[in-house]
Amino acid sequence: MSEANPIPNMAEAPKEPDAIPRAALDWSVGPVLNAQADLLAGVETTVVDWLRRRHEAVVDTQQLIASVHPGVDPADIFRAQRDWLSRSFRRLAADVEAYNSVSRQLIDRAPSWFPNGGWMSFARGAGGSEIAGSQAAATRAAAKPLRMANKSE
Repeated sequence: MSEANPIPNMAEAPKEPDAIPRAALDWSVGPVLNAQADLLAGVETTVVDWLRRRHEAVVDTQQLIASVHPGVDPADIFRAQRDWLSRSFRRLAADVEAYNSVSRQLIDRAPSWFPNGGWMSFARGAGGSEIAGSQAAATRAAAKPLRMANKSE
């Protein structure tokens, strides 16, 4: 007695136009694990650097508070506050740059997570390069301010 295979082979899939593409149902954990590995590798360095900057911020704030006490020249207090604020903005800029960098790396790596022809794949551009630009283009477009429609038009 022949036993039916509960998971059909892609080559045996019926060629019906209104059938759900088998590739959409061909789930594999490989791409998900690849994505998770890349995500964790990128986040690990970003979080370690972020924690170092948070520690610097705490120490910097403690030093500022210790330097501000009665009897100190007001000009010295304002200078200390200005320097503290400058260092805070540098840390904030480093945070933004780190988040941007890890996001860009993940967007660039995303096409490699999904094999071409798999259940999810990215379109290929000229020369065979993979294009992950549709989401990136949508994100860039969303960042542009919308033009307000003139009611008289």
